[in-house]
Amino acid sequence: MKVTCIQMDMQFAKPQENFAKAESLIRQAMQDKPDVLVLPETWNTGFFPKEDLELLADQDGKSVKEKIGALAKEYAVNIVAGSVANLKKGKVYNTAFVFDRKGDCIASYDKTHLFTPMGEDKAFEKGDHLCRFTLDGVSCGLIICYDIRFPELTRSLTVPGLDMLFMVS
Repeated sequence: MKVTCIQMDMQFAKPQENFAKAESLIRQAMQDKPDVLVLPETWNTGFFPKEDLELLADQDGKSVKEKIGALAKEYAVNIVAGSVANLKKGKVYNTAFVFDRKGDCIASYDKTHLFTPMGEDKAFEKGDHLCRFTLDGVSCGLIICYDIRFPELTRSLTVPGLDMLFMVS
């Protein structure tokens, strides 16, 4: 499985510009014909846990599902769409979405361990579930950044058997 990780200079609090940049970088990365593309953490807004984040957050992942899902389908590539500030049920989550080659959203994960020294816990709700999925027959799991410092989370994903662990950062 060929994995390409995309790094990008996010524009602070500018989701439209960041979506355009992500699309451009995805199109550029496809020249190398990867099986999976991975975007960074909070690429839609940049990382800034602020109280007004809900105004900039994606609404139930709608934009990510439409735009990134369409790119996954267009290029027949799997995409671990990093994570985005995501507003659902009136609360903001740091959510990662996973798309298969058909452009279907096959998994989502809300960051479980929020980075309290930066106040992430004041702006985001923590997730409450593990994220396991299959890409091209490969058993995968997903965590986001600070989650890596909590080995029980990773152990819970890997003990049942896991071939690939994605860590969005």
